[in-house]
Amino acid sequence: MRLVRLDETDSTNEYLKRQIRKGLKIIPVAVSTLSQTAGKGRQGKKWESDIGKNVLMSIACHYKHDHITLNKLSAIILANTLKNLFPYLDFKIKWPNDIIVRGKKIAGILIEKVKSTYIVGIGINTNQTDFGDLKYATSIKKISGQDVDNTKVILKIISQFENFSQMLSKPAVHMLYEESLWGLNKTVIVKAGELKLTGIIKEVNYYGSLVLKTRSGKLLTFPENKASIPYEFINSSLYGNF
Repeated sequence: MRLVRLDETDSTNEYLKRQIRKGLKIIPVAVSTLSQTAGKGRQGKKWESDIGKNVLMSIACHYKHDHITLNKLSAIILANTLKNLFPYLDFKIKWPNDIIVRGKKIAGILIEKVKSTYIVGIGINTNQTDFGDLKYATSIKKISGQDVDNTKVILKIISQFENFSQMLSKPAVHMLYEESLWGLNKTVIVKAGELKLTGIIKEVNYYGSLVLKTRSGKLLTFPENKASIPYEFINSSLYGNF
């Protein structure tokens, strides 16, 4: 897979969108940058990063399954890549696609689509250690005290995408996702609008929705754009079996 390196862009996702609309022919392709002036995360949130400190990249690809399966696959690849590179840290997927370590966010994924091409945006906090008021953000260096070779991380992610993006079936992706899912069969609080509901995570289904079992035994399903598991509850005493 070809890798395009940029010093600065608005966002790597937006850069690839423009190239696709201009008729980009070589797909898959990856792009990385040292700085984003308008980085973004899920649900329109900004993704801010110190210049040259972190991994900021996107991959444009065609994918034979649906975007929900690609979302799960991307989270699996990211979590497993980081586990392989930094085996002393326990990386988990926080539904739907954040990567967390020790109860704090270390990476995120944003998937968009232009025509028939998916764009997988990836941001990983590697060498940045000051996150201002973002108390639930962390980085590999902040935890380990060691500098990270961002190029090595980027190339490893690209290699994993090349190896697994077309190989794994939907059931295999679903299984591997749940193996790395933080909170599976544990009690969590889910925020849906103004409601906060307590229950056990039973699964993330094939539609990407979180399935929660309440104290009364009722199963509730939450689409990823309608609910969240707040970070402030990650280390709560609520996390245990009923």
